Amino acid sequence: MIVCGRQAHAKRCVVCQTHDNLKLCDYPLAGPKHGQTCNRPVCGTHATHQEPDFDLCPSHARIVAAQQQALLLGPR
Repeated sequence: MIVCGRQAHAKRCVVCQTHDNLKLCDYPLAGPKHGQTCNRPVCGTHATHQEPDFDLCPSHARIVAAQQQALLLGPR
């Protein structure tokens, strides 16, 4: 059988390229994409989960961690 046309590609984790237990990054975007989220696919191993139901890709997890650290340290 021959299938022509566009085929949906299976999403893979942006870190390890696996298909297993994928989540989408929930980091809110700014600028022209305001109101949307990152949506990078990331597996359960590489996702950073925050309550209640918020998952982050590694790059956005680092941004959030830096923001939280800055809040803890306060103004200098």
